[in-house]
Amino acid sequence: MNPTVKQRLENNGWWKYLETYFESDQWITMRDQLGNLYKAGGVSPQPQNIFRVFTTTHIDDVKVVIVGTSPYQTKDTANGFAFSTNTGNPAPPTLRNIIREVECEFRCSIDPSKVTLDAWTKQGVLLLNSALTEGAGDQHHGVLWKDFTDLALKALSDHHRDKVFMLWGSYAQAKQTQIDLYRHKVLISAHPHPNTAHLFKGNNHFIAANNFLGSSIDWTAIDLIDLSNKVTLPGWTEEDEFNDRVSKCRT
Repeated sequence: MNPTVKQRLENNGWWKYLETYFESDQWITMRDQLGNLYKAGGVSPQPQNIFRVFTTTHIDDVKVVIVGTSPYQTKDTANGFAFSTNTGNPAPPTLRNIIREVECEFRCSIDPSKVTLDAWTKQGVLLLNSALTEGAGDQHHGVLWKDFTDLALKALSDHHRDKVFMLWGSYAQAKQTQIDLYRHKVLISAHPHPNTAHLFKGNNHFIAANNFLGSSIDWTAIDLIDLSNKVTLPGWTEEDEFNDRVSKCRT
């Protein structure tokens, strides 16, 4: 374990829950496997971002956990937060579908060319993939990371109360066994990937999370463009343009 990463995990309260894994033979074997995979190339995210979701958010500050499948495979797209990408990158199709859902739920317009979900993480949203790395082509790393991400979710469930867990897709939904349904709110949905986006649309998870928490997370805090400053189509009012967006959300 990189000493800097270990220190950050300790500072953010994660180490005491994850220490047994990092001191196990399983981690030593997995670390060597990952090293070989990165040497071969085509693995995302960059090595320094593998544990970013844990090193940037204190476990006690987590309010919502969004669980996905695995990092984006396209080079330099994944940044260590599930579904997010680096500032300045165009939003991948999966992220565009998430943006569209936020627009529909909160009556707003968001520029997909300037999207990062960092603002969510600063409000206590943990963007966790079931697998923290992904290889090129058919190299899915889900089996490699299963026990680790199971442990992280169980720690969140057992030692805290009243969190919201959004499980998007079959890999994420398999993690439900690690969550105490009597202590937390679990929301289940299809994955926002284009292949299943029609099942993801209209899940209203963001509003449901705020209703459960009793306090608002600003889900629109991703380079929001206020409709009042938006140029509308000729002959259209702002209300016309919004209604057009809503109709597209429902199709």
